[in-house]
Amino acid sequence: MSDKSKDNPPKAKAKSTPNTQSRVKKASKRKLIKILSLDGGGIRGIIPALILQEIEKKLKRKQHLAECFDMMSGTSTGGMIVLLLNMPDAHNTPKYRASDVISFYRNLGSFVFNQSWWHYLTTCNGWLSEKYPSDHLEMNLQKFYGNCRLQDALTNVIIPAYDISQDNYVFFKSDKSKLDLERDFYFKDIARATSAAPTYFKPAQIQDLARKKTYTLVDGGLGLNNPTMSACVHALKLFGRDNDFLVISIGTGINNPVTPGKLSFEGKNIDDGGKLEWAPSIVPVMMNATNEVVDYQMEEIFKNDKGTQKYHRFQVRLDAHHTAFDNASPENIKVLEGYAKELIQEKQADLTEIARLLDD
Repeated sequence: MSDKSKDNPPKAKAKSTPNTQSRVKKASKRKLIKILSLDGGGIRGIIPALILQEIEKKLKRKQHLAECFDMMSGTSTGGMIVLLLNMPDAHNTPKYRASDVISFYRNLGSFVFNQSWWHYLTTCNGWLSEKYPSDHLEMNLQKFYGNCRLQDALTNVIIPAYDISQDNYVFFKSDKSKLDLERDFYFKDIARATSAAPTYFKPAQIQDLARKKTYTLVDGGLGLNNPTMSACVHALKLFGRDNDFLVISIGTGINNPVTPGKLSFEGKNIDDGGKLEWAPSIVPVMMNATNEVVDYQMEEIFKNDKGTQKYHRFQVRLDAHHTAFDNASPENIKVLEGYAKELIQEKQADLTEIARLLDD
């Protein structure tokens, strides 16, 4: 009888080299990094608020959006929403739900975007000074945010504002605030800074909590109204590239001209506009200009990825008469809610899948 074991000796096990061990180790550590990004847009922030409420309703295991995301970013009104969702209560659990954010817009929008007849006359409706007094806004920021600090945020937060005294952007980052008091700020001051739209509100002057530096800041939406790319770059620094990413980016609506081909903004004709015609529209135009550019960049980055990298952009096209940042009339808010509900109905499958991924 022949000895087959000698003819066919058992194969030696492949040795595990340091490189293969490293690859296995890295693969096992991959996780899904979940990022939320919200555009600016004043009273139009009720649109992303309603979409977030729909996602929150679909959660099965988790209850609050702050439990679901590894990073949240927002500009202007989007930044205010992010801060509200990251407010801790006395038990260090989320104080506000998305439904509370909706109430904020329904009940307080007309109070914040409000000018007395005296203010209207003395400022010539914003031509000589800021269109709205800041005290109403600041009063409500104090009411909702109290003395909550950036280091208290329930998840990683990044919010931009523009420093007009230094000509550069300031990014409020919660991870940095935990390490350095000079990088820590009150929520109410961050919200005031990122929403200080030129001509609408006067610039915000705020201090870090170490009382070392004073900043003069205006709305981060001047160049970063859609902060999705900034959020992703910061997430790569925090979590590394060897992970999968789920990015949810929500807009507040873009202009749908009344007459195709006609140069108009918010229903106003600017075909042959000079300084006077452009002046009321230039700030909103600048803020909206980069929104879809960032969306294009994100689409290009994610489109060829066949793995688990996912990017979702939610945006509505608004009739020109409903694109104003400051039209907080009940009638306009109702119309904006209608736009949001149509989008929610259209994107039910996507929203259900997103909630499933966030629940994991």
